[in-house]
Amino acid sequence: MHFSEIIGHDHNIKLLQRSIERGRLHHAYIFSGPGGIGKKLTAISLAKALNCLEMETDSCGRCIPCRKIEAGNHPDVKIVEADGQVIKIDQIRELQRELQFRPFEGKKRVFIIDSADRMGLPASNSLLKTLEEPPKDSVLILVTSNFHSLLPTIVSRCQRLSFSSLPIPDVEMMLVEKKGVDPATAHIIAAVSEGSIGDALGEDEGSILEERERVFTGFTGLKDRGMIGIFKQAEEMAKDDDLGEILKVLKVLYRDMAVLKGGGRGIINSDMVSRIGDEARDMPMDAILNGFDLISETEGLIKRNINKQLALEVMMMRLANNP
Repeated sequence: MHFSEIIGHDHNIKLLQRSIERGRLHHAYIFSGPGGIGKKLTAISLAKALNCLEMETDSCGRCIPCRKIEAGNHPDVKIVEADGQVIKIDQIRELQRELQFRPFEGKKRVFIIDSADRMGLPASNSLLKTLEEPPKDSVLILVTSNFHSLLPTIVSRCQRLSFSSLPIPDVEMMLVEKKGVDPATAHIIAAVSEGSIGDALGEDEGSILEERERVFTGFTGLKDRGMIGIFKQAEEMAKDDDLGEILKVLKVLYRDMAVLKGGGRGIINSDMVSRIGDEARDMPMDAILNGFDLISETEGLIKRNINKQLALEVMMMRLANNP
């Protein structure tokens, strides 16, 4: 993929292209932002642009360097990924060893550290040495969805480019054009993906509708289940591999309850208006908004590796007792 084909990050791409054109590319970058929105794709596209034989600030996709980078076998472009749950110090040391060499066959050596926030403290401290004495003819790119987990000393030595979620209409358009999803379902998937084109394109339209039904039936009538029922449901949810998606679907349902309460224009789950309206009818607007905030708060806790089951138990008890 070329820079020109990437959707939604025009500002960052133009900044990178101007830097290439003027010969002022920084030695180290941090590409930060939500997952699945194109950060790694942009990093790989930058590597192609720096090594392309036919273009100066973008890639042709036809020359040998472009094809090798796309296939992941260019000797001057390396991607470092977590070995299990973390990026280990040995991986950073190997990167440092390779950085000592000049480009083998390209113009620039590009090293991309994917999910850089997974570096442990030893690996992070080791990387600092490289950032303090950057090698010539090399560019280091740290890709992260959790910017605040990076050491401040690393952040201070890199240029940060912040990537935002794509507008929902852009994600809808991609789903309709690239996957042939019907517009109504595309609207739902785009909303649940929260602007992550990677997540949206990876969704199966049938499974997302099934998930929505499961979430709706699972969270209606929480008040009637009692503490034991809530604890059992929380335990089951904590083991679910799709927990993140469940919470996103739940947020969209609460969002639609608030929309219906406020007049009904702009509802996402338009095929569930009557069911969502029945659920929202006896809930004050403050309770709906508090519920939305509570779900978002729980998402954040789980991303910070708080005990999933405990976080879900607290969330569900508060939702059940939300007036």
